[in-house]
Amino acid sequence: CNVTNGSADSWCRKLVAKYSASKQFQAVKHRQGNFIVRHFAGPVEYTSAEFLTKNKDELSADVIECLSKSAKAFIRQRFLEHGRTFGTQTAAASGRVTRAKAYSVSSEFQQQLTDLMDGIRSTSPHFVRCIKPNPQCLPCKFNRRAVVEQLRYQGVLEAIRVSRAGYPVRQWHR
Repeated sequence: CNVTNGSADSWCRKLVAKYSASKQFQAVKHRQGNFIVRHFAGPVEYTSAEFLTKNKDELSADVIECLSKSAKAFIRQRFLEHGRTFGTQTAAASGRVTRAKAYSVSSEFQQQLTDLMDGIRSTSPHFVRCIKPNPQCLPCKFNRRAVVEQLRYQGVLEAIRVSRAGYPVRQWHR
């Protein structure tokens, strides 16, 4: 989060304005600046002040420049990935000096998540679960205990339980 002139309370008000109609979001009335997100495992209360402070994690320009010129190839490579530009640049035509975008852990995570979703959207994933009807693999013989055990270990029973609770199990990514 890059908060230039905003405050935690104004950010929380923006969240409430945008997500108040959602079943997964709830503002905490008696604690200003707090909100609840209902995850599949249960509701979690967040404090907007701590949330924003935690995500202000930018590296200074000096540190970035120093690390990008490291003698270690591995460290140098971290700052050359994704065609990112750090520090300041001078435009060749106008001679104008511009400042590069500030990178933080959260902005890096957001970029990686975007790249992952682009990769997922460019594929057509299919999953097949094979269930053996019995440990001996004999025809016309059904071992209920063995089948239930396989379904439990593969997460099928948990997915059914989550689905019945009303949470989306499959989210379309196209």
